[in-house]
Amino acid sequence: MIASTNFSTILVVFSLLAIAANGFLSCPNNAAGCARRSQQLYQSKKTSSDFKQEEISEMEDLILSLSQEPTDESRRGRLQTMFDKELAKPNGAPQHFADLFDCTLVMVGDRVKTEAQQVAEKLQEEAEAAKGDGDDDDEEAKPPELPESFKKQQQQVWALVDMMIQSKTIVKKATGTLGSKGTFQ
Repeated sequence: MIASTNFSTILVVFSLLAIAANGFLSCPNNAAGCARRSQQLYQSKKTSSDFKQEEISEMEDLILSLSQEPTDESRRGRLQTMFDKELAKPNGAPQHFADLFDCTLVMVGDRVKTEAQQVAEKLQEEAEAAKGDGDDDDEEAKPPELPESFKKQQQQVWALVDMMIQSKTIVKKATGTLGSKGTFQ
């Protein structure tokens, strides 16, 4: 009984994380849909033709690399350094980069979130099957061990949500709409 309760708690926490991620990471899985979403959020003039497939592919690789950073601090540091470099460029390059990053992050986030949800559902089904086969008298049973791949997916979903928040904060600070450069202090 205790084992299934602990495992259920873990799955509930992961589900809540996935629901939170859904609010940040929900966009059609194509560049055109992301360009429309970006335009709505930032009043950007970007369209799907502004994003080349090569750009999207390179940005996906960069985002996946960032999401695999071992700590929040190292990921946030890399993200800040990358944005500082890109936002210092002239002639619309910062807005293009921010829009491309946002759209690609949403696409990658949706994909990772969906994969993680599928794994969580499979683990839930396995736990329920084991619960039905298990001995209810064994109060001291240990919760089933979560696979390392599941733990890594949880961390990656968190990293993607965190990157969404951090990147938007960096852009807002740089444009003067948040923090010491803006009106909200």
